[in-house]
Amino acid sequence: MKRWQAKKYTQAAKDRHGDEEVASKEVHAVRTIILILASTFFILALLIILNQINEVPYTSEQKEQDSLYCDRKEPCPPQHLSFLMRSGAANVVGPRLCLEGNLILSHSMQNVGEGLTILFVNGKTGKVLRSDHFNMYSEDVTKLMEFMKDIPPSTLVFVLSFDDPATKLTDKAREIFQELGSTAIKTIGFRDVWLFVGANGIKGPSPFEVVVKNDRDTNKYDGWPEMAKLEGCVPLKQG
Repeated sequence: MKRWQAKKYTQAAKDRHGDEEVASKEVHAVRTIILILASTFFILALLIILNQINEVPYTSEQKEQDSLYCDRKEPCPPQHLSFLMRSGAANVVGPRLCLEGNLILSHSMQNVGEGLTILFVNGKTGKVLRSDHFNMYSEDVTKLMEFMKDIPPSTLVFVLSFDDPATKLTDKAREIFQELGSTAIKTIGFRDVWLFVGANGIKGPSPFEVVVKNDRDTNKYDGWPEMAKLEGCVPLKQG
């Protein structure tokens, strides 16, 4: 009788232990589901906020503040176009381009993006023609190739990279920039910072080009090189 009772109590204890394990697993599963849902709602809320920020119009106050980045110490001679461009600082500080002391491209103006941001300028008058940006990591290069077709003669081409400029670049795309005067385009690689000013019809290499290579041993930021800066005076074509 005592042995039977002992076995009964042992079985009851095992049953209780099994029930506790099941309950513990259920609680853990519920907590996991709650955590996933909370994370999902947080991400959705963050995306909504970022979308609202992106839709904020570019105000005159922002333009005045951004123009502080456009100051150059040395003025350009007559019949030259003054420019100042920056990009880099990991994937945080995006492209900025100033012409004649005026901000033309920036994140706050919502006309730049990851990959390559490209601006066409009339090489005789200095008038801005058009611009666009192309994701060279996740998008097809076809959009870039279409944009670069039939560039008018003497057009100045300003190029600013951000994050990754090279993953989707094909040999044909690189040849286009090479014809515009780039010497660095052959070796532009993943997450390199590249700033360049070329022209349709240029003879020889452009004097306006800088590259900061993505190198694990020299990168200023974790996985990214330091910010690049390029400035100068581009001669406008006469006649």
